[in-house]
Order: sequence, then structure tokens, then C-alpha cells
Amino acid sequence: MELFGSSGIRGVALRYLTPELVLDIAKAAGTTWDAERVAVARDTRTTGELFANAAASGLAAVGCDVDRLGVVPTPAVGNYCESTGVPCVLVTASHNPPEFNGVKLVGDDGVELSVDVLERVERRVLDDDYDLADWRDAGTETRVEGAVDDYVDQLV
Repeated sequence: MELFGSSGIRGVALRYLTPELVLDIAKAAGTTWDAERVAVARDTRTTGELFANAAASGLAAVGCDVDRLGVVPTPAVGNYCESTGVPCVLVTASHNPPEFNGVKLVGDDGVELSVDVLERVERRVLDDDYDLADWRDAGTETRVEGAVDDYVDQLV
């Protein structure tokens, strides 16, 4: 794979990882998943909101309604995806230095995508191949509260 590593894609924000690339990854993921709803979540990095907005725009452009989870830890994202059956574009660079950011794709089962599915998403990005929605079918956005609380409740 050219873009994705073992845990998504990561790079220096606004140099390697750009809003345009995140937009394209989200369009490709939304097209590949063929899902009606997709969540977007992020960590607390400085560029997190910028990239989460790009991801939400990309998903809406291919007709996905977007569940905006806000700032949530990765395990809470997995819990949300599994409990709702909704996949997620997670903006996070995990343990990397602060100038980095990244995108991790989580399936509707709460697990990171298989290599096969990541390769299909990557191929769409590299080929600029997205199923853009008609303007009447662009996705809408809903703010979702309580994903962290639901995760804590599930743990307890």
C-alpha cells in the first residue's frame, strides 16, 4: 500500500497530511463502505478539528450522513461503531509527535479495516474515483453527545 500503513495514515500535518488528502480519504471510504451514516471523531491535536471538518465534508459529498462524535479516545470510537453499526473516520496520530496527525478507518464492527478494504479505499484515492452524490442527496450532519459516557458505562 502506498498511503496506508498498519494503523491508517499518518504524517506531518499540513505538509504530508493535508485537508485535501483527508477529504479524498473520506470520500473514498464513504464510497467503499456504501454506508448511509458514518461517524467522524478526533483526538485533541491542534489540527484535529481542521481534518475532522475535511472528513465530514468528504463523507457528505458522497451522500453519507455524518455523526460528529467530537473528541473521543480510540476505544470509545470502537465501542460506538460496534454498538451502532456505523463505521468511522477517526482523525488521530496516536503516539506520534504533536506536529503529526493521521486518519484511521474503523469498520461498523468497531475494528480497524482489513488490508483488503484499506487497499480498495486507497485505490479510490489514487484513482480519484468517488461516487459523488447529487446535490439533493448530500449528507447531513448530527452532533452526537455521550460516546465517551457510553464507553465508560460499557466498561463498568
